[in-house]
Amino acid sequence: MAVLFRTHASAATGLGHLMRCLALAQTLDANHCEVVFALKAEAKSLALGRHDWVGRIIVLPDELDEQQELDYLQHLPEWPQLSAVVLDGYGFSEHYRADLQRIAPLVAIFDDANLDMALHADVIINGSDGADSGYYHTYASQARLCLGRAYRVLRREFEVLPEIPFVRRHTLTLMLGGSDVLNLTLPLLQALETQGADMPIRVITGAAYGHLAALQDWLSQTQLTIQHIHDCQQMADMMIHSRLAVTAAGGTQFELLACATPAILLVVADNQRAATAAASQQGWCISQDVVAGANPAELAARVLALWQDDKQLEVMHQHAAALADRQGAQRVVQCLFEQMEQQRCS
Repeated sequence: MAVLFRTHASAATGLGHLMRCLALAQTLDANHCEVVFALKAEAKSLALGRHDWVGRIIVLPDELDEQQELDYLQHLPEWPQLSAVVLDGYGFSEHYRADLQRIAPLVAIFDDANLDMALHADVIINGSDGADSGYYHTYASQARLCLGRAYRVLRREFEVLPEIPFVRRHTLTLMLGGSDVLNLTLPLLQALETQGADMPIRVITGAAYGHLAALQDWLSQTQLTIQHIHDCQQMADMMIHSRLAVTAAGGTQFELLACATPAILLVVADNQRAATAAASQQGWCISQDVVAGANPAELAARVLALWQDDKQLEVMHQHAAALADRQGAQRVVQCLFEQMEQQRCS
């Protein structure tokens, strides 16, 4: 049994799609499935920087248009052995998805964009509490739906976590995405310093972060107590020791929830709004929409005010601990296996 993943990762788009595909791939691998990724060259470079990577990588030529890419995939030696293709990314057109479903044995799609168009998938995966089953019944009427918190896929490092009492968490953690698409890390740190921050700060930058030299130069001069980790490979350990995290919304918010870590979620892309709004209503995080831009001084003031509110942080932690569920990837894999069997028998 083999599963092919087709997804994107780059300095421009970040690492979110690649990371959730990796999470599902790890669980498939643990269930004795062969895993193959079809990636562009930049995404391959980012993938192989991971110590927890699983799966072979096929590099797709950059110059292929959509139809050429589908032809390329269909002529891979691995194609006849595939049981499913998993698609994750916003750059795949409806035409591409329709043709992929026509030629693939089964198509599973990670979706959180709600594009009001046919999805052409056999399985839909959307771990957001805001996932709308009515929408999917309209635009993927025949698909099996893996919706809501029970189907959040997390990498294997989050499956079994030690319990760290909240009183032993002392760090403010800033992690603004694999590429920090709005370049907020350094301006926020500068604003925190200006406003007198004195807590231990951990700054995590992703493999696709494009402002590393400027950040390192500033860190060499600041008086703040800062640990900087670039391309962190132990995110679960970082999160369970954090008293408060400031993060770009997206898949990271589900990891923070699994670690019962209070958070300020920054909406940096339109498609993140629904999931982030649903998370905010659960009481373990607060959100701020920065798609149109952020005021670092105002954001720093908000961070410092929440940091100083011991009671609210404790309540947020308790809400997160009550909601944490780390078995979503296994449930998705079970759904995929059942759908594969159903389609083989039909």
